[in-house]
Formats: sequence, C-alpha cells, structure tokens
Amino acid sequence: MFPTPTPTAILENWQIHKELWLHPTKELGDDVMTAFCTALDQCTDLPAHQSILQDASRIPLWELRVHVARNHHTPIDVLERLSKDQNPYVRKAVAGNIHAPITVLSQLSIDEQIFVRFDVAANPNTPLSVLAPFFDDESAYIRRAVVWNRATPDEVIMRYLSDRDEIVAKMARYRCLISNSP
Repeated sequence: MFPTPTPTAILENWQIHKELWLHPTKELGDDVMTAFCTALDQCTDLPAHQSILQDASRIPLWELRVHVARNHHTPIDVLERLSKDQNPYVRKAVAGNIHAPITVLSQLSIDEQIFVRFDVAANPNTPLSVLAPFFDDESAYIRRAVVWNRATPDEVIMRYLSDRDEIVAKMARYRCLISNSP
C-alpha cells in the first residue's frame, strides 16, 4: 500500500503526486484519497495552487474533480469547463460554488439532475434573473432551496407561507422570524 502523504506534502510536491492519479500503478487507499481531497480543499489563490486546481480538474476521478469544483479559489475557466462535466456531482459542486459565473449558473439551472438545480437555487450569488424561474417550481425540494437562499426577496418568501409543502411553509415562517429579529 502506498504511504499516505499529508495534504501539505501533496501541495508542495504536486508534480510527483499528480502522476499517481494520472497513471496509477498501485492500489491507492482511502487515506490517500482523503489526503488528496483535503489538499484540493486547501488550495488558495496562490499561482502554484491555481496550477494544481487546473491540473486536478483533468484527473479522471470524479471525486477529486468535485473538490476542485467546490473550491472558492478555482479559476473561472475551470469552473466553466467543469460545469459541462459528465458527472452530475461535479456539476452540483460547480452550482454550489459562490464564484460560479452567472452564465454557468444559468446553464446549470436547467440541468437534468434536480440536485444540480437545487444547488443553483440555494447559491446565495445566483442572480434573481436565474433564481426567479425556481419561484414556482413543481418540486418542493427546489422551493426549499429558494426559501433558504438569503438572496430570495422577502416578498417571495411571503408567498411561501402557505405553500402546499409543509416544510417549505415552515421554512418560510422561520425566514420571516429571523428577518424580523433585531
């Protein structure tokens, strides 16, 4: 079994560690996967880290691409590419990223997977122009995301007070309580 590197060691020696994922020759354990995921989560806007996020976005394992997609320091061009990923969990991570461009959020708002659309509806940086079509969504799951999104206007929240889904209505009441508290 391959010894587990620390996330810091992965970031400091990326070119060596990257080869493990691009051309695996040994069975890599869960500990190694966890260390890589943690390393990707720790990437910042440093140029070296940006290069790592670029590289990691092309690794065949979708689990690693998810960590790239949800990192708030991932370059916009990488988020744009990952928004078209075949794996819906990668697209979901992009939809939840607060730095996802409006064009990407708009595209993901009509994704075939409901859990991708949920993250668009829940993203506090989704503009009203993209969020508005979700206001009357058939899915209570999507309406719950809209209610919980702090960007949803109060007048929309008020409409949900009598929603047919009990959880949506309760969430709307809670939002009204917290927005009226000092």
